[in-house]
Amino acid sequence: MSKIVAAILTKNEKRHITDCINSVQWVDLVLLEDSFSTDGTVEVAQGLGTIVFQSRFINFAVARNNALRNAKSLGAEWIFFVDADERVTPELAREIQRVVAEGAKSGWWVPRYNVMWGHTRRGGGGSPACQLRLMKIDAARYDPEREVHEVVILDGEAGILREHLIHYNYDSLEHFRDKQNRYIDFEAKILRDKGVRTKPW
Repeated sequence: MSKIVAAILTKNEKRHITDCINSVQWVDLVLLEDSFSTDGTVEVAQGLGTIVFQSRFINFAVARNNALRNAKSLGAEWIFFVDADERVTPELAREIQRVVAEGAKSGWWVPRYNVMWGHTRRGGGGSPACQLRLMKIDAARYDPEREVHEVVILDGEAGILREHLIHYNYDSLEHFRDKQNRYIDFEAKILRDKGVRTKPW
């Protein structure tokens, strides 16, 4: 079996990190790519046997490329990215182990159900949304120009898994608004850096 590392990007995710790490205990190693959390995230993760790397947060693409490099330094062949507010089901874990053992593709898209205000969205457009999260480390890198909603550049073919991640992304309307405002800032910076200017209308 090829060595798999689960990588989690964090900044003050103490409330989520235990459940997230517990859902990926089937991998060979769990790696935390942390942006200097101050709420105890790192201490909790280390208590669960997680290997922690820390660096200043620049953008999501840089953070994921750092995780790829650090996973490779640990001798891993595959990396599975999971966010702190996501959970891996046992069914998804078994499917990932199977496709990694087969080694037929360079990467895999993972369907994801979003849980909003306690309700799981299973339709209505955008659900399940697929994320390219499982990949051979030597075949993957993130486009540095995509600072948020980052894009994988994959050398080789990618397949689509059947089982789902569970994403606890919005606890409340206020949480939704705060998260969207952060994304707006990132997207506006991307447009500004490309020379795009807004029009009055």
